Amino acid sequence: MTGERETMQSIRLAIHQGRLKEPMRGADLNKALGITWGGNFLAKHCLGTGSSTARFVRVSHGLYRLRESDCPVEIPGEPLSATILCERR
Repeated sequence: MTGERETMQSIRLAIHQGRLKEPMRGADLNKALGITWGGNFLAKHCLGTGSSTARFVRVSHGLYRLRESDCPVEIPGEPLSATILCERR
């Protein structure tokens, strides 16, 4: 998992599967996805940083949630039409 798109798909899927809850911290993201750079990813892609790729809203210091209200998840190995929506937990 190297690209932003793949990371976002993995985050949405982890939320849908219940492995990641919102709001989340960088450590939560690291644990759910098996990465070490979750905190940097959340901060970089946060609304208000001037980033054109703002995917998260900072809820409080170090705590983030997805920006969109519905988060489509592509199911690996399925056509794009087989998309599910995450439920806010």
